[in-house]
Amino acid sequence: MTLHAAVTPSTVRLHEECAEELGRLDALVSVAPPAAALVLQSVAVAGLAVRDTANRDIAVDTAQATRLACASLVASRVEMVHAAAMDRALERWQQLVDDGERRARSGAPLAIPPDVSMTPDAQVAVLEALRPGSEPRPLLWRALHIVAWMPETPHADLLSALVLTAGGLTDRLRLLPFAAVERRLRLDVAAAWRAGDVTPLARVALASLASNARHLRLQLKLLWESQAAEDAHVASIGRAGLTARDALAVLRLSLATSVPDLSVRLSLSRPAAGAALQRLVELGLAEEITGRARDRVFVYAGAWGLV
Repeated sequence: MTLHAAVTPSTVRLHEECAEELGRLDALVSVAPPAAALVLQSVAVAGLAVRDTANRDIAVDTAQATRLACASLVASRVEMVHAAAMDRALERWQQLVDDGERRARSGAPLAIPPDVSMTPDAQVAVLEALRPGSEPRPLLWRALHIVAWMPETPHADLLSALVLTAGGLTDRLRLLPFAAVERRLRLDVAAAWRAGDVTPLARVALASLASNARHLRLQLKLLWESQAAEDAHVASIGRAGLTARDALAVLRLSLATSVPDLSVRLSLSRPAAGAALQRLVELGLAEEITGRARDRVFVYAGAWGLV
């Protein structure tokens, strides 16, 4: 499918706006605390797993389920007990994202996961869009083409995001570009695209992408600007804030830690590490995400607010 006269000037402007917003978001992520990029990818992985479940269970509360899945994913990277308990579907989506990112950044061809069921026409169309330099030519249109031919599967959201990563619009997968489009509307505009009218899907999906990228960018800007105030807040508690300051630096870098993990990282006794994290919780700079009395995992509250 090539672009044609059905693409209106307003749609072209939306396309340009999306590319600009993604560029601004990427630039801001590069200077924000590394924890921000980690939480954004975790949210994307959790969103894929939850949407996959929601396709089979209409009763799923996707917002709450995404937050819980994200917490499980983050905790699993810190403590083995949480890794062992992590849902296998969530683990599978993390593996798909990791594999896809490696391929996208290395220039290796992107591929449809082997267990995805598709019609022959859909498979041909998606494989064409995944191939660099193929039709449709503009990068965002290739991503839209995938969504149009796979409107009911979260694999479309993953593949469309990986196309943008492979094409250099983002350096890592940080958001699912078109996942916020409501399912019924998504099906309708995808059908129109497949019939030859690209404008409805382009308008709906590009507007959603621009809005979500802008929202994330503003949140990241606030996070970036808040660090000086956070540092001053920790300094205000005097000598007790010295280890808390170091613990905050660990959280900003790694997003999450536990008492045993922090004690090793900072060469502290476990009671001292626990006290530092408790001070950060009291200051509103850290949050415990497991709700457990043991094997607790703490996150950088500023970045966790992106979930």
